[in-house]
Amino acid sequence: MKITKRSNQQNTKSKFKSAIATLLSDTVSVEKQKLIDLIQIPKSTTHGQFTLPIPQLLKLVPHQDKDVLCKEIVHLEEYIRETLLNVFEEKERYGHTLNDRSVLIHLGSPAKHHEGHLKRMILGGFIQRIYEANGYKCYKLNDLGDEKNLYALLAVGYKKYGNSEEKDIVRHLDDVSVKINQDMKQDLKKVTQEVSDYLRKLDQGDPETVQEWQKLRLLSRQSSEETHRRLLKDQRFEYTNDTEDYIPMVYRRLEEKGLCNQSEDGSLVVNLSDYNLGRAVIRTSDESSTCLTREIAGVLVYCEKYKDVGKIIYVASVEQENHCKQLFKILQIISDCPELVHIPFGRILNMSTLSLKEILDTAKENMLRVIKEDMRHGKYADILKEGIVVDEQLVQGEKAVDYIADTLGISGIITQDMANKRVRNYHFAWDRMTDARGDTGIFLQYTHTRICGIERKLNFPVSPHCQFSLLNEEEAFELTRAISLYPDIIQTTFQSLDSSTLVLYLFKLAHMISQVNYNLRIKDVDPKLAEARLLLFWAAKTTLANGMKLIGLHPLERM
Repeated sequence: MKITKRSNQQNTKSKFKSAIATLLSDTVSVEKQKLIDLIQIPKSTTHGQFTLPIPQLLKLVPHQDKDVLCKEIVHLEEYIRETLLNVFEEKERYGHTLNDRSVLIHLGSPAKHHEGHLKRMILGGFIQRIYEANGYKCYKLNDLGDEKNLYALLAVGYKKYGNSEEKDIVRHLDDVSVKINQDMKQDLKKVTQEVSDYLRKLDQGDPETVQEWQKLRLLSRQSSEETHRRLLKDQRFEYTNDTEDYIPMVYRRLEEKGLCNQSEDGSLVVNLSDYNLGRAVIRTSDESSTCLTREIAGVLVYCEKYKDVGKIIYVASVEQENHCKQLFKILQIISDCPELVHIPFGRILNMSTLSLKEILDTAKENMLRVIKEDMRHGKYADILKEGIVVDEQLVQGEKAVDYIADTLGISGIITQDMANKRVRNYHFAWDRMTDARGDTGIFLQYTHTRICGIERKLNFPVSPHCQFSLLNEEEAFELTRAISLYPDIIQTTFQSLDSSTLVLYLFKLAHMISQVNYNLRIKDVDPKLAEARLLLFWAAKTTLANGMKLIGLHPLERM
């Protein structure tokens, strides 16, 4: 009986959809089935029984029928009112949805600062924010055990290049890391053996080795966190420290499943040939654990710690696809783990020799050159004098200029990366970074600060109590329509986890804001008209800022 009832309900809905589509198709030249496909059932009954997304409908309507549609079916004033009031009420949460699920995002270790790590951190931060915008509780983990190997490499380098008398030990460790990685490229076998010997002593609990490793880990983390907070200002750090007790459990569970075999060289391997994944080494011939073993242990730690997590997302390069498949398969065999997902990304081809700090410094220096050139022509005088507000603190003088240069440089890096398809390799274009008119992060910042500047010069605040009927120009409707698309863009981006969709939308929105602002002036017009237009531009700026924050930018109010 229940099945019949549900079927009847579905038939009733289908009949209503068909009836609505018939009425519409009689008015505009659009196929009935296309209209049926557009009609939706809203989640809340307060939004009616059926909804029809106007932006998508307008895309289907022939140009000659749009005026008819707007007059007879779509009440433009009400459409503009509802859209702008929605943004005003929700503000920074405009486009967000509610949820009660949790996800763990694994970014790998932050110890190695290079272009691959830059992409992983930018993408990982974006995935966290897009999940949070969709109501998820996110745990973002900076490593799941790989730091042991990385800091062992740093320790080997410190023995060769370290100087305990260096005053700036954090910067010194960065230099040591660069040198030992260069050595590794020249003689991989030798350095790998030195690291393996060090790890064996660490696994055996050698007091001097353990103390040295812990010291280097602490200092390196300080350097990592400083650089990463500069790149992503909302960055939070969490590390796996308790994997050692879980590693024996990993060996034991694999042996119980009959998957472990001793290879000819004495290493312990897991045979995954039945799954077309080859063989995976989980313990070396000298009894040292491998990166894979520590990652498995790390997942077990966090599955125990965060029992509410329903999905673990691995943000790792395309080249690590087989590694992730081996990791996931082993975890599925030995544990009751949540859903495991690998989100791959491509490479920045012309940054492989630069450390993360060098990349950020280069971007900042490029912007400082442009800013200082503008200062010679009298620009930035107001900023030097009045300063800018950063984290509710007033910053003035050269410090303000320095902050703006760093923020713009990072905006250029993040936006250029986020604008590319996630898995695509690309060459970073340094010459585009300082372009304030093309499709760049600087252009997004410029558009945002332009509207902020207009707001500062007005002697009245943004108000929802304005005359929406005065927003009767086509430009006002088109800008409102672009604003109303934002929630759908967020959902499309969330499904693909490809930021290029969102960035392309932000570029289009920013260009439209600039064009409409040129035609619809606020200064020297009737006060009631100015009030309505201010709300329109404020809503557009807020939507732009929300999207900028999602991709990792910190919207400036002055530049």
